[in-house]
Amino acid sequence: MLQKLSSVQEFAVDLEHHSYRSYLGFLCLMQISTRQDDFVIDVLSLRDDMEVLNEVFTDPNIIKVFHGAESDILWLQQDFNLYVVNLFDTFHASKLLGQFHFLLSSHLTDPLSQNFLDTVLRTSWKCIVITSLTNDIN
Repeated sequence: MLQKLSSVQEFAVDLEHHSYRSYLGFLCLMQISTRQDDFVIDVLSLRDDMEVLNEVFTDPNIIKVFHGAESDILWLQQDFNLYVVNLFDTFHASKLLGQFHFLLSSHLTDPLSQNFLDTVLRTSWKCIVITSLTNDIN
């Protein structure tokens, strides 16, 4: 996975955080997508290995795309000592464009997103569950 991520110009990241009956909460799942591949990472079982992602997360030549990244950045640093360099936040981009619907799903109905929607509807949503962050994945 690291080899694939280091070879792209951008990738998107989404995190699932659990805070029910927990003082600080904790990250449970990380999803990373490139234009070619989707990865679902069980961060609970890979907790001790997550820091290797700093290789790609801190690479200034790769754009990391998040939506509403404030909490995500805090959680990545707090839980895994992961840092992000060259971040693009779609939430803040929508605010700058004057769009008042800040949920990512609301932007997918925009006429400019029609090509994206057409692609998504025809996409096979197979994903790879990552059990090792350093082994090669075919």
